[in-house]
Amino acid sequence: MARTGLEIGRVGGIRIRLDVTLLLALPFLAWMFARAVPELAGLAGVPPERLPGPRWAWGLALAAGLFVSVLLHELAHCFVLVRRGGKVRAITLMVIGGVTEVAEPLADMRAEARVAVAGPAASLALALLAAGLSAAALRAGAQPAAFALETLARVNVALGVFNLLPAFPMDGGRVLRAVLARRRSAAEATRIAANVGKAFAAFFAALGFAAGNPLLILVAFFVWAGAHAEEHDVLVRAMLGDLRVREIMTPSPSAVTSDETVFAVGERMLRERRVALPVIEGGRAAGFVRLEAVEKLPVEERRTTQVSAAMEPARVVAPGDRVVDVIAELQPRGNDHLAVADDGRLVGVVSSFDLSRGLRLRQLAATQHPPPAKAG
Repeated sequence: MARTGLEIGRVGGIRIRLDVTLLLALPFLAWMFARAVPELAGLAGVPPERLPGPRWAWGLALAAGLFVSVLLHELAHCFVLVRRGGKVRAITLMVIGGVTEVAEPLADMRAEARVAVAGPAASLALALLAAGLSAAALRAGAQPAAFALETLARVNVALGVFNLLPAFPMDGGRVLRAVLARRRSAAEATRIAANVGKAFAAFFAALGFAAGNPLLILVAFFVWAGAHAEEHDVLVRAMLGDLRVREIMTPSPSAVTSDETVFAVGERMLRERRVALPVIEGGRAAGFVRLEAVEKLPVEERRTTQVSAAMEPARVVAPGDRVVDVIAELQPRGNDHLAVADDGRLVGVVSSFDLSRGLRLRQLAATQHPPPAKAG
């Protein structure tokens, strides 16, 4: 599932984003850490009065440390996944942790289990390292550093252990799915693991309401939503099977040339009831011009502006590509049309609507022509 957020950088070509939920919750998390500074200092063996600076600054620093730990946790997943042949598009840091956006998932669920375990293993390794450095800092009399490192160690222990719970889509839930997939289909294993995740979400919510803990209630919401979204994604992929782009595309699409005016394109859109038109140059797919690009220009400018100035580059797929392999390209906002080209020549267009129609027709075919019952 593609996500959006504020991009803050890249690590090894992987985009790192901050989700809006994190930006909104960071002050709250900093406040929670600031309130807990005396207790955390006591656990670290450091008198609170030996910590320089205001509590709110320590709270903000500890909240930032939490999300650096989450980033390292997610990067561990990415490292193992890439080593095993997968591809990662981005990491989005959210209020309850991180989400890795996979561009090319692993087909082997046993390999996925190893990827899942890598995150908690990295968190626990980081906890051991931070605890060791904290003890050394305490012996050296560097009490503020000892406090920060000890708290970082505790945060990573909690992060690692929490993610090992079999609450799909957390790491423990992914391991559970891999175990279930040994004797079941991927769709059935995902459905069971997702239901276990939703049960955990209900438990977290009940516990959160009973304890008056809004953060636990928020965790419950995201666990339930994540389990539901992952289940839907896997079921869609299972339903698509070996469906090819040529089977769902709109063939011989109406196209425009790059030297036409944007006003003429707007008139075509109105006549043909289209929200995007492919642009061709020499019979080859060059880009798309979208309704939003037309609307952005004042009417007077539309009459003098050529399509080449308003179009965006085309994302091109082949007629024989599997739909399941290109579905991610249709999900990001604004990229809901793909050009279908055969040897560079535009032969069709595939959109989110075409994908939805293809899924519905697959469902209809399953009811119209069900597979024959196996002989008992």
